[in-house]
Amino acid sequence: MTPTPYVNIYLRCDIWRVHVLYRHSSGSNYFKQGAHSMNTSLARLADLKRVLLGMERDLGLQSLAEPERLILCAAALQDEDDIELSVAALQTHQLTEGLPRSTFFKALKTLISTGHLTKVGPSKRSGYALNTRL
Repeated sequence: MTPTPYVNIYLRCDIWRVHVLYRHSSGSNYFKQGAHSMNTSLARLADLKRVLLGMERDLGLQSLAEPERLILCAAALQDEDDIELSVAALQTHQLTEGLPRSTFFKALKTLISTGHLTKVGPSKRSGYALNTRL
């Protein structure tokens, strides 16, 4: 059985530079250092976005819509503190607080149907748990 390739990404940012080291499971490394002036904050943001998109692709999240990815990230951050995630905690999280109510619940339903989140308990007010396969 062939091991699944993986990529470790090390990122260090400061005001002047963005340093990104990609380390692939094959042992190859790719280092990118971008020198940016304070006026090119947008270029630094673009570099970070490129890294984020690569990580989302590596985790298989590229097929999810943005609200679904936001809820999933909020759940992952919340899951560090609580085993059972409440709808209220997910709705009021900094990443999801701007989502319209209908969008939030539609995305939540999608995450449950795709297996990213599972309902904990049979009651209507039961919480949710992040699926550990991620």
